[in-house]
Amino acid sequence: MKRATILLFGILIAASAFRFYNAPLRYGIGDDSSRDAFVAITGARDLQLPLTGPFSSLGPFTFGPWYYWQLIAATLLLRTPYASWIYMGVASLLFVLIMYALGKRLFDTRFGLILATLAALSPPEISTAKGLTNPNLIPLFAGLSIYLFFILIQQKKLNDRIPFLWGLVVGIGINTHYQMVGYLMFFPLLLSYRKEKFRTLFWSGLGLFVSFIPMLFFELTNHWYTTRNMFVYATLTKNLYYVPYRWLWYIRDFWPEFWSHSLGLPKFASTPVILGFIMTVFWDVRKKQFPKFFIPFFVVFSANFLWLRYYWGQRFFGYLLYLHPFIFIFTAYVIWKLIIAPKTKIVGLLSFLILVVAILPAGLRELPADYPNAQARKSTRAIKEFFPDKQFRIYSCKRHDFSRTIAVAFLLSTENRLSEDGIALGFWDADCSYPPTQSVNQFGQIPVIKQLESVYPNIPSTSLVNLSHATPSALVQSGWGDPITPRRIFESTVRWWFREQP
Repeated sequence: MKRATILLFGILIAASAFRFYNAPLRYGIGDDSSRDAFVAITGARDLQLPLTGPFSSLGPFTFGPWYYWQLIAATLLLRTPYASWIYMGVASLLFVLIMYALGKRLFDTRFGLILATLAALSPPEISTAKGLTNPNLIPLFAGLSIYLFFILIQQKKLNDRIPFLWGLVVGIGINTHYQMVGYLMFFPLLLSYRKEKFRTLFWSGLGLFVSFIPMLFFELTNHWYTTRNMFVYATLTKNLYYVPYRWLWYIRDFWPEFWSHSLGLPKFASTPVILGFIMTVFWDVRKKQFPKFFIPFFVVFSANFLWLRYYWGQRFFGYLLYLHPFIFIFTAYVIWKLIIAPKTKIVGLLSFLILVVAILPAGLRELPADYPNAQARKSTRAIKEFFPDKQFRIYSCKRHDFSRTIAVAFLLSTENRLSEDGIALGFWDADCSYPPTQSVNQFGQIPVIKQLESVYPNIPSTSLVNLSHATPSALVQSGWGDPITPRRIFESTVRWWFREQP
């Protein structure tokens, strides 16, 4: 077995450990994660594919459905309630492999191994395996689209399947989260590198179009809901936010912080890496050693750099995962240039070792169990111990503390302990009154609140109350709403437009 194969195998073992160790206790199971798991479970059980994805946090418009389609497919294949999280871990692991393959294609095996190591140990990349949220799949599609792009521009004879697949991957990435729209800048560069311009444009455009067919169908049957609201956001809603635009802040603060976050380094450590990359590029250009096939990658990053500077929204790091391949490649390029030069080989190897040691502590901090997960499991254990062999209905008071509530509902659902006829439970909240009941005497000697507390007792060791004496209509009137079930979550998340008819 070749040494490079052994090293790659070791990197993948480390990457797998960072992504799957202590699962499922590390999984974020609150709010969006349990919601998306319920969508995947219900979609897999009923063989239903939604036409929309989750709503954007920026405004009333949705992403495409490909994110949910992937979770549903994973649930169908793995047949476990945790299938969606497992798929996120596998996707993160695939990103490491893609980075290796990309680095090997760009330069050589050493560059691929450096890239794979950075992707394997990056804390944000490790974190993508812990929570269900659509941006967490972006590194996979970003890395794959770049890899396919370089295959395309290096092919001597055009294979029509490659541009089609490339367009499809870019389109699925954009549907998954709109941050990937920056990769459309690769299209004009691709045409400039291929002599078969019409064929390349046709097949890549066809792949992109195919990825948007589900969203297009939704738009055509719902009065262009997403398009209209995206236009409103871009022209009006964006003015509700203040985001600093100074070049000084952007260069001095934002990029070092983002670079550090992406690699898992202290902020002060990222500045030398950035300066090292800039100096290396200038040196290569001066010596006429800068690789020509590296130019389109550099051009796309520069265009995104400028676009992000003038972007009017919040530059939240979780919405910039599409830039991770650029950061990893630029960082790896500095180290690789040192390693391949005989005079600086030792310096390069030591620099790489120091970088890995500096990254490890941030990666290790991703390994402990998720605290909200542990709290939800504690409440779930208390429920099952107090009511052995019973089923439950879980209510949320006006969606207050919904993250904890849906986490408990999910954990109960994994053991088939959720039922419309089960014992009604809810986390107590002062905004929801105790539901009225005929057993309460308003004119008795015991205060009404004390009578209600005896009717709706607290579950020991939790802040849950037993709401079983209330009728479903009384619970709705008191603000508790309907119980949380996979079916209701599925309907409200991906079939909301049946009811609202936008």
